[in-house]
Amino acid sequence: MRGLFKNELGQIRYSAWEWLIMRSVFVWVVWAATWQNRWWSSQISIAPFEKLRDPNGLASWFDLSALADPPVTTFMVWLFLFLALLYISGRLPLLATGGLFLIHALVGSIHNSPRGHHHATQVVGLILMGQFIFFLWRWVRRSFFQKGVTTSDKKEEGSAIATGAINISMQMMCAGYVVSAISKWINSGGGWFPGARWVQQVPNIIVQFSKNEAQAYYDTLQPPVNQMNQWTIDFVSDHPYVAMTVFGAGFYLELLSFLALLNRRLALLFGVGLFLMHSMISEIMRLNFVYFKMILLLFFINLPFWIYRFAKRKQTSSL
Repeated sequence: MRGLFKNELGQIRYSAWEWLIMRSVFVWVVWAATWQNRWWSSQISIAPFEKLRDPNGLASWFDLSALADPPVTTFMVWLFLFLALLYISGRLPLLATGGLFLIHALVGSIHNSPRGHHHATQVVGLILMGQFIFFLWRWVRRSFFQKGVTTSDKKEEGSAIATGAINISMQMMCAGYVVSAISKWINSGGGWFPGARWVQQVPNIIVQFSKNEAQAYYDTLQPPVNQMNQWTIDFVSDHPYVAMTVFGAGFYLELLSFLALLNRRLALLFGVGLFLMHSMISEIMRLNFVYFKMILLLFFINLPFWIYRFAKRKQTSSL
C-alpha cells in the first residue's frame, strides 16, 4: 500500500520514452477495437441499426441508436482523433483516457448488440479503464492529499507516470487471466490443487475442436483449408498425457500471470508464453486474439526496451 501512495504501482521502473512508444501504438489498437475495421481504414460509419435487438452493455441502459446516424458518427470519429492526439502527446491524460474509454464503450455496445455477439475487444476497454483510473487517482492524490508537493525533476516525474500507467495496464491484463484460470478451476470441479481436475479433463477438449471443425465446414460447405484443427484432434486422441502437459502449461501461465509484475525478465517470459498460447489457440480453434497479442507485445514483451538494453550492453562491452 505504501508503494501505491508513492505512485509506484509495481516493482519495474519504466522510462518516459517507453510509455511514449507504448501509447503511440496502443492508440491504434484502440482505434481498431472501437471501429472494428481495417487498421489503416478511414471508414467512419457504424452499421446503421434501426433498432438494437437484445442490446448489450450501455445500450441496455440507454437508447444509442442515434450514434449510428452518419453526422453523429462523423463527430465521434473526429473527437476520437482529437483525443488520440492528446493521448499520444501525454497532455490532459485524464481527459484523453476517459474520453477514449467512453467512445470505445459506446460504439462497442452497438457493435456487440445483440448480446453475446463477441467479446474480442473487451481487453482493450479494460486497459483503457485501468489507465483512466490511474490518472484519476493521480489527480485526486495531488489535489487533496499532496497539495503543494511538486518535483522539479522532469525525468523522475516522467518515469513515475510511465511506471503507473504501464503497470496498471499490465495489472488489468493479469486480472483477466487470473479470473479466467480460476473460472476453469471452479467449473472443472474445484479441488484443493488449482487446475488439477481441469488438466485431467483436457482430453475431452477434442469435442469442442470437433464442433469447430464441423462449424467451419457448414459455414462454407467446403472442407477447411487449415487442417490444424483436425491434426490437434488426432494428436490429443493419440497422446492425451502430452496434451494435458501442453494445455496445462497454458492454464498455469494464466493463473500465475501476475508474477510478470515483479521484474522485466518475468514480464518477458510470461509475455512470450501467453503470446504463444494465444497463437496456438488461434490456429487450432480459428479464433482471433489479435488484441490480446498486441497488448502482450506492447506491455509485457516490450521489444524496444530489450533492443535498447542489448545495444547498450554491446556498446559498453566494445569500449
